[in-house]
Amino acid sequence: MSSLADWPSPSTKKRALRDRLLHEALEDRILLDARLNLFVNGVRQVIPKDVGIATGLVAPVHTHDVSGELHFNPSEATQQLPGGRAAKLSDFFEVWRTNAGNAGNNPSAIFSSTNLLGNQTDATHVIRMFVNGEANTEYENYVLRNNDEITILYDTVQAGANPNGPVLMPIDNYYTTTGSGATQAWGRADRVDLLAGSPLYLPLDGYDPDGQPITYTVTSGSPSISTYIPQGNRSMRINVNKFGTLTFQLFDDRAPRATNHIAQLAEDGFYNGIIFHRVIDNFVIQGGDPTGTGSGGSDLGDFDDQFHVDLQHNRTGLLSMAKSNDDTNDSQFFITDVATRFLDFNHTVFGLLTEGDFIRDEINRVATNASDKPTSDVIMETVEVFTDTENGVLMLKAAAGFTGQATIAVTARDSSGNTTVRTFTVNVTADTQNGGPFLNDFNTNVTTPYATAATGQLTSVDVENDPVFYDKAPLPENGGWAFDITSTNGSWTFTPQLGYAGIFSQLVGVRPTTPSNTGQGTDFDIEEILFTVLPPAQATVAQAYSVDIQVPEELFATKPTGFAYSLANQPQGMSINATTGQISWTPAANQAGTYNFEVRATNTAGNSAAPSRTMQFSVTVPGSATVPTSVDLSDSSDTGSSNSDNITNAASPQFVVSGVTSGALVRLYNGNNVIGQATASGSTVTITATTALASGSNNITATQQPAAGQESGKSPSLFVTFDNTIPANFTTIPTDTAIFGRGYVFDMQSGDEASGGVTYSLENAPAGMTITGTSGVIAWVPTSNGAHTFTIRAADAAGNVRTQSATINVAPQTLSPMPDFHLADVNPNSPTSGQSVSPRDQSGHVSAWYLTHST
Repeated sequence: MSSLADWPSPSTKKRALRDRLLHEALEDRILLDARLNLFVNGVRQVIPKDVGIATGLVAPVHTHDVSGELHFNPSEATQQLPGGRAAKLSDFFEVWRTNAGNAGNNPSAIFSSTNLLGNQTDATHVIRMFVNGEANTEYENYVLRNNDEITILYDTVQAGANPNGPVLMPIDNYYTTTGSGATQAWGRADRVDLLAGSPLYLPLDGYDPDGQPITYTVTSGSPSISTYIPQGNRSMRINVNKFGTLTFQLFDDRAPRATNHIAQLAEDGFYNGIIFHRVIDNFVIQGGDPTGTGSGGSDLGDFDDQFHVDLQHNRTGLLSMAKSNDDTNDSQFFITDVATRFLDFNHTVFGLLTEGDFIRDEINRVATNASDKPTSDVIMETVEVFTDTENGVLMLKAAAGFTGQATIAVTARDSSGNTTVRTFTVNVTADTQNGGPFLNDFNTNVTTPYATAATGQLTSVDVENDPVFYDKAPLPENGGWAFDITSTNGSWTFTPQLGYAGIFSQLVGVRPTTPSNTGQGTDFDIEEILFTVLPPAQATVAQAYSVDIQVPEELFATKPTGFAYSLANQPQGMSINATTGQISWTPAANQAGTYNFEVRATNTAGNSAAPSRTMQFSVTVPGSATVPTSVDLSDSSDTGSSNSDNITNAASPQFVVSGVTSGALVRLYNGNNVIGQATASGSTVTITATTALASGSNNITATQQPAAGQESGKSPSLFVTFDNTIPANFTTIPTDTAIFGRGYVFDMQSGDEASGGVTYSLENAPAGMTITGTSGVIAWVPTSNGAHTFTIRAADAAGNVRTQSATINVAPQTLSPMPDFHLADVNPNSPTSGQSVSPRDQSGHVSAWYLTHST
């Protein structure tokens, strides 16, 4: 077996810190204690209560309870160590072995580098000791220091395994106890209790002697128990004066809104020197208020709750946000001492303690006053965010309805490939808690134009999939809006009243249809929606412009002291009533343009009534605008016989408008109806008609409206014919036979030919075939035999086409015998020799020739 003697011991700096803490503890006469954790092959060993305590006897090192906590306050003991020396681990094991008082002697209570409780080291077993997360080789000679957490492991290892490989501490279900009376023990490592429907996070406390980063993998022995090890989460270290260090993994993957906020405060040094102002044993440790009263916070302001079904207050060591009401999270947080399920989905869980649980437990037990404030300050000296390369977190999640047990195996691996495996049993039972629902994130800052309703949808999560009920807070009297919500599905409609603008606050929420048993009353998860209603965007010269601005504070039963409205950067002549927020203005003829102005709601001190009560608004007074010079049907949309006949069959034709100003909104009209619009980027703009044209003639015009102007008059009209009706059917079908080398003629006829409404053409015609465009006469002298297939097209003026497919089968010529003609002249005036033959003779008589016979 390789020796472990070369493992690094605690640094000189850390040892000096512990000595200082011990000295301070002695000066303050506080209880000196350390926690001792003993594991044999991953199973926590029972350290009984009252070891070293008997009638009239308190040993120098002793226990009071079953937590594994060793007490060694010299003023408490009735016996003293020889020479007044400091207590060592060996002193406790000697007391346990020989003078255990009420607990009884334990002859096997032996500890050295080779023996733990009678378990000897050999080729496949090793004893390792850790003090506050670091390896230590002083073993039984280690001098106890206040707030030490000492872990001693007797483990089975593979023969020849690298002694410098990673170490994974046994995985504890910290809030579970076993046994009763003298055998009761705090925690257990051989079994973890899990509630179906309430995922449990467990710390993975790792150590690598070489300082190599450790990665973790996990396997589950049951498909009904899923596992998850977060990757890439940051960690946070809280150094507590006179106590020690608490190390947490932050749940960046589950609650980033909280972790980012807290991390920023920590990195800014906000928490340094702040106390834990509220400590309640068997409940929480709370801190983060710079005033130390529980009512203070940071300059970052509040952020909204962020819940996740996997984050429940079901164990000790959870980091969660403290708040006064929904969505008032800022700098204050608490650390759970026990499961606090009534806080589920009411407070944002954002981290888990991975090291320092003994320190947390010590803080939880400090003396407090009637207000739960420690009588001696418990101070966060420093709080830092860092990347933890040794520790991790494991989540276990049992399927709904599953009960039973399974084995979980966690493997720790360093960068050299060395591994350590810890296995434990998970015992799954039903979850008797029924948590309330919570709202999913949604947009809580909604802006809507003047006098325009806004709609939205609330959605929520309920772990048990119970039916939920959506509701709203009652609307205040004289509020400038209406709000409706559907209780069954969360759909809502916000309707601002005519004449009102500003910021309107509406509370909405979700609760179980049937109240839950979490102890939170109706279990409402509430969210505030802030609706910003813009004032009218346009004012008209010489006409009154009036709107009533409202903010939530105006509607308070008791308004903030000196609450008043005011304007900044407003156009000349605009005013506001300081009490009611009524804006009045009549633009002058020379005030055409766009004005950006500010409405403020302030109190007596001149501060904004709330961070969101400074409103930026804009209003435009239109000036004159020039008329576009022309509008034309684009070439791509003109489907007629030319690009200038303004005939189309396009469902969404495009038009080119000329003579416009860059940035102007150009509208396309068919008569008095807007059929399309676009913003010009130059002197011309192409607009696609989004409304279909009417069959027949359409009167198309265009207008333009510059950004700081009114809409112009209409351009000159363009009359466009829209026709998407295809021509009538053909009334003839081409003859389907022809003879090679002989002329073929056929007259195609369409039902629209008589009106001159179609033009004929051919597609895929055989060589030499033609068709007359106006009459449809096909002419052809076939030059090859066989079947010839082609298409006849009849197109109207708008480009709509009727087609007819035809096939002509060409047969070869058949040759007959050549006849032998004998001509007889029946004309007495036949030409004589040398004269030409013609139908008439020289006297004008018609010559007649006939065939007498043939051979």
